Amino acid sequence: MGRLTAVAIAVVAIAAAAVAVILLTRSSTSAAPRAATSAAAPSVRVAQTKLGRILVNSEGRTLYLYVKDRGTKSACSRRCAQVWPPATMTGAPTAGPGVAAAKLTTTRGANNGRQLVYNGHPLYTLSADVRPGQINGEGFLGTWFVISAAGQRIGKLSHSPSEY
Repeated sequence: MGRLTAVAIAVVAIAAAAVAVILLTRSSTSAAPRAATSAAAPSVRVAQTKLGRILVNSEGRTLYLYVKDRGTKSACSRRCAQVWPPATMTGAPTAGPGVAAAKLTTTRGANNGRQLVYNGHPLYTLSADVRPGQINGEGFLGTWFVISAAGQRIGKLSHSPSEY
């Protein structure tokens, strides 16, 4: 249990540092073009990675599912949501090429935001994934997995929980 706690603390610290770096390096002039691009981009699209074709958000960041969720109800809140932020949006979600629009919905999140849901799985990003294409959360503690265009978890557990 001590090693698991230490790893959890380390993940939160790394995630907090990553968020701080992102916030400090963004300028107000670069935010405007990004917003215009995001508005035209689909909410969810498919990207090719070393694990195959996976779902990513409008910014190209990997989307994950959490096996402890029950239906469209998220089991990740408070500290968990700081490391694994829910993939949220306003308005109706849009599906990019390769994404089944019928499987893409939203659910009301804890903060009354709209969390993306695909094939019945609430979707999340990982704060430690700071660039498109990163999949640092794949298989984490045997509960976090990238999600395929079919709406299933893909990849394999990269570390057994006893290694944490």
